[in-house]
Amino acid sequence: MQKVIKAKSSGLKFEVGWNESGQPIDPNSSMFVSYIVAVVRQNIPITIDDWRDKTLKDAKEILWNDIQTSFVLDEVRKNYILRVVGKIHRGFRSHLSNFYLKDSEGNMNAKAPRIYKHYISNEEWSAFVSKCSDPAFVNISKANRERARNSMHPYKKSRMGYARLEQKLRQDTQSDQPLGRHILWKEARVNKDGVVDNENVQKIIELCENIEQSSENKKGNKASCRDILGNVFNVPEYSGRVRGPLQEFLKFATLGLRQF
Repeated sequence: MQKVIKAKSSGLKFEVGWNESGQPIDPNSSMFVSYIVAVVRQNIPITIDDWRDKTLKDAKEILWNDIQTSFVLDEVRKNYILRVVGKIHRGFRSHLSNFYLKDSEGNMNAKAPRIYKHYISNEEWSAFVSKCSDPAFVNISKANRERARNSMHPYKKSRMGYARLEQKLRQDTQSDQPLGRHILWKEARVNKDGVVDNENVQKIIELCENIEQSSENKKGNKASCRDILGNVFNVPEYSGRVRGPLQEFLKFATLGLRQF
């Protein structure tokens, strides 16, 4: 963060790499993500419920202009980045709700977390606590936590999102071709020993392999590598979908790292 601020004061900008799918990768993808997280926390109140709120139009422009002053970005990236910014904001609100809303005895904390004192005033925190105490919010939050806790296909690459994972795999294999989503999905769910230790994950992998093999036998060539995982989960591929890098952004957004 300090590196970016220092460069900005000197009028310097950092380049960001982008893969074929329009996802941020090295160089400087981690720095890029970290800076966006900090900018979101500094500029968007945690009391904002809906990123689509029209009153945020000016705030979004301020965010975009701020990010552009630190990183070399084409205008074509704007809509994608602003969508991700909205997801980061929602992720930060969830993080606060899950880890700081209540004390060890289950009582609502009256003051904002000290770790975020530079971003959140006690007045803003009180308004956030009031929103989170609404019965409708409580029910939704409970359902979301339960769903996350019972994930059938847990992600195991910590802060490394799909875009950076693909970049690493392509560097390791010296390949210049994009990898299929089913390959990345599998690699993101093997443990540190490179082993699949989840039965549900193994079933999905086997289904992907069967589809790929079946396609080779019937057509004499491989099925589109971008379609296999979608076929297994019955989720169509379509343009404009925010996929791999979003997970990476959200992991940074919810870690609560002090340097942000």
